[in-house]
Amino acid sequence: MARKMSSVNFTNLPSVSEGGKLCLIISKKSASSRIAWMYLLQNKINHEIVNIDQGTGETLKQLNNMNPHGTVPCLVDGPDVIFECQSIVFYIAERYTDQAGMGTPGAERARVESIMCWASGSLYRSVVTNYVNTELDREDYGEPQLKAELGSAGHLEVLQHLQTLEKHYLADKNFLLGKKALFVDRYVAMMLSPLDLVKFDWSTFPKVKQWIERVKTLSGDTWMEVSEAHNMQVLQKGSRRASLV
Repeated sequence: MARKMSSVNFTNLPSVSEGGKLCLIISKKSASSRIAWMYLLQNKINHEIVNIDQGTGETLKQLNNMNPHGTVPCLVDGPDVIFECQSIVFYIAERYTDQAGMGTPGAERARVESIMCWASGSLYRSVVTNYVNTELDREDYGEPQLKAELGSAGHLEVLQHLQTLEKHYLADKNFLLGKKALFVDRYVAMMLSPLDLVKFDWSTFPKVKQWIERVKTLSGDTWMEVSEAHNMQVLQKGSRRASLV
């Protein structure tokens, strides 16, 4: 269920341990928000979605009161507030899912966490901030020449990341860490989803493209549910509203 943030009183929400449910504040247009939501759905955890896309000035005020950075996704579990996608997934995995989808303890789990760190940091920055947002003609970038230079640099960064996936992680494997899909596969694939908004050419990265399709198929209805707003953006061919990813 999703509802406007103004209808939620966050100071009185009971934690899951007290019989309540998790509350996840998201933008459905944000890839990082969709990742956190997908992990909740995949593990059938009782939760409520608050979509700030439908919010008002009061929405941002409440969010800033809980999260000084004012970012989404933001998870509320009673008195506990966790922000940033990676931290939210780690919190849920440790507290509520017995590390479901996070790999076996030890080296494999450490590799999962390492790849998630990379995806949340340099990959997201290259895909969204440095490439997709410049291609969607945001006014923030001013002069067309500056926009073109930034977009070209961002595109090169994206190509380098995809080359790493194509030639290293997926060179001889169906999934990032072997024959078995882990949540890190969904995590990275969703971080790449904003490329849909610029009609990215995948022809030089066939293994990456095939891997994304495998991940979507395995995720089934869960992927479709969290991606509904994103798919509408793609159909709208990248309006300025669609740039807020």
